[in-house]
Amino acid sequence: MKHLRKCTALLLAVLMVFALAACGEKDTGSAIDKDLTVNVVSLNGTTGFGMAKLMADSKAGNAALNYNFTVETDPSNATAALVNGTADIAALPTNAAAALYNKTNGASTPSTLASWRMWP
Repeated sequence: MKHLRKCTALLLAVLMVFALAACGEKDTGSAIDKDLTVNVVSLNGTTGFGMAKLMADSKAGNAALNYNFTVETDPSNATAALVNGTADIAALPTNAAAALYNKTNGASTPSTLASWRMWP
């Protein structure tokens, strides 16, 4: 009976290794366009904290793409930049992003709205 348990445990361990190996991402061979510049608008304060590492990496030349950062103090400036197309990405407070989506019916913002909470 103990021998059967050991064999079953070994079989399950091998199956789990192969299952995890199947989760790997295939290399599609697609190259990153190093000439692409992404315009990012961030807010000064807690809303923009998530951009700090990307800003530092971009400044040091360690980012995958070229980024052009603008730091605003007023969310309406970031919203306007998204609407008129001068910003590709913006970090907005959740209420400003929801108001933008509702105001434009999602039509003039071809980007996906994502939200997360940052607790102090």
